[in-house]
Amino acid sequence: MRSRFKQILCVLTSTTGQEALISKACQLAKQHKAKLALQLALPALPPNAKLVMSSFAYIESQETLICDAERWLSDYVKSLDTDQPIDCEVSVGEVSQDVLATVASLQIDLVVAQAKAGLSGRLFGADSLHLLRHCPCPVWLLPHQLLPHHNVVMAAVDLNFNYGHEDNVIRQELNHAIVQEAAELAALANGTLHLVHVYEAIPEQYLNEGLLSMNEEELQAMTASIREERALAMASLVSSLEQSLFSQVNTHLSIQTHLVYGQSSHGLATTALQLDADVVVMGTITQVGIPGWLIGSTTEELAGELNCSILALKPAQVSTDVQ
Repeated sequence: MRSRFKQILCVLTSTTGQEALISKACQLAKQHKAKLALQLALPALPPNAKLVMSSFAYIESQETLICDAERWLSDYVKSLDTDQPIDCEVSVGEVSQDVLATVASLQIDLVVAQAKAGLSGRLFGADSLHLLRHCPCPVWLLPHQLLPHHNVVMAAVDLNFNYGHEDNVIRQELNHAIVQEAAELAALANGTLHLVHVYEAIPEQYLNEGLLSMNEEELQAMTASIREERALAMASLVSSLEQSLFSQVNTHLSIQTHLVYGQSSHGLATTALQLDADVVVMGTITQVGIPGWLIGSTTEELAGELNCSILALKPAQVSTDVQ
């Protein structure tokens, strides 16, 4: 396995129930021969009536909280059965912003965090989505019930290359990174890799609302043409992956492909459920001039529908401003 990650950050948001997450981060660091940092990122204390009366009381309470948190984290790291040194950091404030600051200062190239449900009850809350939008490195979000394996790995690939040359290059390179990461995860577990692409001719909303007019025969012909185009692109992607795997000793991997007709996020979520996927590897693309905006909001919508792990990658040449 190639050592793609050199600096891994494991984000803790509580002092309880973090054992499986830390164990997973230690495992990843060992596999990649990477340095590991643990950040206990806690929300700022809300000022109450007593603390508002005295700013010094608020500062003292905040400092006490940080000291207690640092003591807990230090003691916990000492109890770990690991030979690798682990950096520790405690932050109290805006959780996602503090994590992004650590990513920048330590030059982190993989963030591992546990999903925390938002008010909607969805698996991935506001902090998780903020990391997906703005973190410049890959983000691996894990559910509270961590699975001990990744036997079924699903890679969501974008095979629509009807854009400008620069955009197409970005999509192709991102696809390559997605399938490489997904293949390595599946190979480690002797599992199955599923490459999934969702396509549609014209959004159903436009047809249902009469915004575009097209008879059934024309729609079927267009859909068949698009499917053929995406099937050729999928075959090319698989061929490239197989050549890459062939060059690696003792790497045997079962690869299955799926072309799904429908709306992107719903089609991907439905397919992940049908496959009983353990992890979905996907890409996020930031449009130039619109920092943090995800193409079609697909990643955010998908994050709201999945109940498994998400590993989100960004193109190497696309920077993401911390916001």
